[in-house]
Amino acid sequence: MIDEVVAYVRGEVRDWLEVADSEVIADGARALSSRDIAPGARITLLSAEPEAHYGSPELTSRRRQDAQTLVRLNLLLLISFEFESYETSLRHLSNTIRLFYERPVLSADHASSTNPFPADLGSLRVTQLSVGADFAALRNLWAAMGAPHSPSAVLRIEGLELQRTP
Repeated sequence: MIDEVVAYVRGEVRDWLEVADSEVIADGARALSSRDIAPGARITLLSAEPEAHYGSPELTSRRRQDAQTLVRLNLLLLISFEFESYETSLRHLSNTIRLFYERPVLSADHASSTNPFPADLGSLRVTQLSVGADFAALRNLWAAMGAPHSPSAVLRIEGLELQRTP
């Protein structure tokens, strides 16, 4: 299911920016440090975290039952831009930020025919968009990936529900 979310976000960014399919890639952090990558946007999963409040003792009995069968996750995605020119990278970063401010809910109701929303997912919320106000954290993130800093944003996507299997 995480792969479906990343693939859907990839398609949304590609369609919004009106770039070729090969110019928006979902890949791991190691790919960002490669010197041989083609120009484009890169989407990397930074972390998948359980929703903190979902397991809290204040849950109603119905939500407690759900918590026994569901795992709710929040995903942090890094979207970085390394196009032929720095100006193009900045323009695509700006447009991507605008995309997720204009569409803070990802769902079948808001999906396009060219990028259908995965049928087995409920709606997802984009609740945080950071362009790195904490420079030390941003520097550490890029250093940990072994890549030079490029224009980027971090998306927080909430509400991914995974069914627990016995």
